[in-house]
Amino acid sequence: MDQRSSASSTVRCRSGSVQSRHPEHRLTEALDRDQATPLYVQVAALLRREILAHHYGDGGALPSEAHLQRRFGISRVTTRQALQLLADDGLVQKRQGKGTYVSSDHVRHALGKARGFYDELVCQGVTPQTELLFWGPSSEAHEEGLGTRLERLYRLDGAPIALVQAWLPDEALLLGRESAEQMTIYGLVEEGLKRRIVSAESSIGAKVPDLTSAGHLGLEGNGGFVLTLSRRSHDALGALCERALFLVRPERYEFVLRSEGRAPGTNMRIRHA
Repeated sequence: MDQRSSASSTVRCRSGSVQSRHPEHRLTEALDRDQATPLYVQVAALLRREILAHHYGDGGALPSEAHLQRRFGISRVTTRQALQLLADDGLVQKRQGKGTYVSSDHVRHALGKARGFYDELVCQGVTPQTELLFWGPSSEAHEEGLGTRLERLYRLDGAPIALVQAWLPDEALLLGRESAEQMTIYGLVEEGLKRRIVSAESSIGAKVPDLTSAGHLGLEGNGGFVLTLSRRSHDALGALCERALFLVRPERYEFVLRSEGRAPGTNMRIRHA
């Protein structure tokens, strides 16, 4: 597309925002430059909606940064912030020298946010099916009043992808099995028990699941490993209000942690004894 045709593909609205007439941008909306929400967050939300509507296909390329700058009337910095927000949520992947592409059906779980497992899937446009396998008092020794046990199976497209075993406060048992079936783990804590989660510690590992867990995950006889995510969540007072262990099949799942900058004192040379 030459510069003239590119310029004719946009129209400036009375508010000063830009809308596209290009047929691939049927969901384009004007940016609200008067609201408190940063422009890059608004742009990311619009692109997210288009990605989830499959406008770019599975693994397809997003428009170039220059195209997005013209489309929304924003700076290069704002464009890159919007794309990075999508990348942080696992919706897109940046390829050096090639551009930004929609992530494939491989789920990329961002570890930098205290977000629930279910929400992490939904954030990427995936709606898992869930089955509550157990809800009741814990039969094993528990810590700091976490006497309610939950076990839930997650499926994608009918196939098992993850099994979670979670321990919640004693009083969570009073919420009942129906609530446990309808609410996420964090929902039970925050909405059900009115305890706001402000931080979470997570650790990643791998293990061979026991026979019962392997059966739930469809791994009978495979003898394979599963990814593990161990999580401990705390409320505003610093009290432990949830502990969970996720067993995840690795074929369609990976954990991602994004770091900013180098740590102080990084060595440039190897020290030989």
